[in-house]
Amino acid sequence: MATMQHRNAIRLGRARRCAAPMDPHLLEIVARVEDGAYGDAVELGIDVFLDLAPDMLAACGGDRDALSRRIAPGDARLDIRAIVGSIATATLWLPRAGARPALAALRRGSSGIRRLKASPFLRLQARAAIPGPAMPDAGASRIAGLLAGLDGDGVVIGVVDDGCDLAHPNFLVAPDTPGAPPRTRILHYWDQRHGACADSPPEYGYGRETTAAQIDAWLASRVGDAPFDPAFTPPRDSHGTRVLDLAAGNGALTGAAGLAPRASIVFVQLPCAEFDQPYRIAHSTRVVEAVDYIFARAARLGMPAVVNLSLAAQAGPHDGTSLFELALDTLAARPGRALVLAAGNDHGDDIHARATIAPGATAAFDWAIPVQDRSENRFELWYTPGARPGDALDIRVIPPGRDEADAGPGVPPDHVQDIRHAGRRIGGVVHRGQDSAAHRDGQVLVTVAAAADAPTAGVWRVVVHNRTRRAVTCHAWLDGDERVPGGRRLENQSRFLSAGACRGSTVSSFACGRATLCVGASIRSTGAAAPYSGRGTTRDGRAKPDILAPGEIAPRERIVAAAAGGHAGTGSGTSMAAPQIAGLLALLLQRAAARKGKLPGGRDLLAALRALCGRRGRDGFPVFPGPRLPPSPHRPTGR
Repeated sequence: MATMQHRNAIRLGRARRCAAPMDPHLLEIVARVEDGAYGDAVELGIDVFLDLAPDMLAACGGDRDALSRRIAPGDARLDIRAIVGSIATATLWLPRAGARPALAALRRGSSGIRRLKASPFLRLQARAAIPGPAMPDAGASRIAGLLAGLDGDGVVIGVVDDGCDLAHPNFLVAPDTPGAPPRTRILHYWDQRHGACADSPPEYGYGRETTAAQIDAWLASRVGDAPFDPAFTPPRDSHGTRVLDLAAGNGALTGAAGLAPRASIVFVQLPCAEFDQPYRIAHSTRVVEAVDYIFARAARLGMPAVVNLSLAAQAGPHDGTSLFELALDTLAARPGRALVLAAGNDHGDDIHARATIAPGATAAFDWAIPVQDRSENRFELWYTPGARPGDALDIRVIPPGRDEADAGPGVPPDHVQDIRHAGRRIGGVVHRGQDSAAHRDGQVLVTVAAAADAPTAGVWRVVVHNRTRRAVTCHAWLDGDERVPGGRRLENQSRFLSAGACRGSTVSSFACGRATLCVGASIRSTGAAAPYSGRGTTRDGRAKPDILAPGEIAPRERIVAAAAGGHAGTGSGTSMAAPQIAGLLALLLQRAAARKGKLPGGRDLLAALRALCGRRGRDGFPVFPGPRLPPSPHRPTGR
């Protein structure tokens, strides 16, 4: 039986109605502001997505400043940075004193906002594996024959990631004359870690943009292996260097070229992790702006472009309707544009659960947080159909050491509940009956922040009671704790207990779009999906990923790629699979441009990929076997 200390350690407050039904993630942030989190600033800036009504956009003529003033005339302020279709990325500024009333007033007072969402965080997709040699593949040879003479020339490959070695030989062009300095293939480098400065891209107003001419001048000024000039912030991670190399490296150092070794390159360095979550690399709003930036720079050059995102998250409805995915779909659907997304590495981590609940029945989701987990943990549940007048779906959260008899009261739609320990808030429950008029499904968010003196470890139970007159289908996801400082993977991932876990939908939440391409990892020697590679169906029933590419050579054998510091290294996972497809798409766009026909984009490129690969693997997904990747003549280093 649980001790009295544990029975009374964590308490759940009384459920209270939201002043205005809003995004649960946004309400959770506001609750923390009210509790004094995030420092002592007078106001807090929150990255958000907005879905704007057409008449609002038309009235302001697309002017970002005019939109910001018109949408937020009160205590809340908006700085809109980019507009993609009807989706805007922005910083929402809320006063620390009165954050909740200011947010509620904004939501009630602006009919031009159809949806307002906090920007989900993204994770890098890093995995550990044992180094091993590459192996040739007959299927790769057939594809190589079909693409003979194509090298990516005239196509832009964009990578949005962390860490790019600007001086790596695999991204340089050898000089025409002996003794002359090399030239870079990187046409533009946008470092989002900087604030506003003279070199910020004018469209977005922050970060530092460096051009090929500036990189070449720096390369010419270097002596031997001199360290980076302070203007060229050194990469702190090899992840982006490896990803870029597999798509567009020339093989000068590693002996293994990427798929498009003569493609032009645009790289965006994402901001540092924020708050206390080191595995989080950036807000998704910054990723949308990075993709928009790359396509805009390619348009200036009159070149087709492919962008790779080896990032992942599990927050969201997993049906292609999140504002993040809608913005990416809008960008990817244009002719001569392609957007490649990693499927994620969460398949084996028991991060998904599903239940269909009959009228009057209940279902329980058992969620285990390990003792060593010191990160914030989030449980997110989506259900359909959403609440209607007269309906009720109650959520009860039962902390470790408690039973259902003495658990807190239920949380009905459009109510919130605090989770408290020793007089302070350590988390909360937010239940929204309808996500929006456009997306009518219900959403529940349970957040638990680890604390040294709070007994948050153990099994949390989330009980869903269906008081409606029809069956309700629920999907729940746990966001990943995959990456920690040093790149090590620790057993700090919260999980559903294996009896209730379901692997039917483990693809990254923002890889469920309709115009983007989702890439899973295969084991090249067998063609089977790697055991960790996200896969299954979206919440609306579409199969994902769209295609597999090698994430490992043989089980637990890594792929050779460039590493920061001018080295060769190894990598594995869906991060390594996605850029191979990005490089392959660059070749298909190069071929289409040479034929002077209409450039394909979005799903048309997926059809071309499937025709090129010509086979399905043992798991039923189209499989790209990968190019010949000979072992590096250099000793692999790095992670």
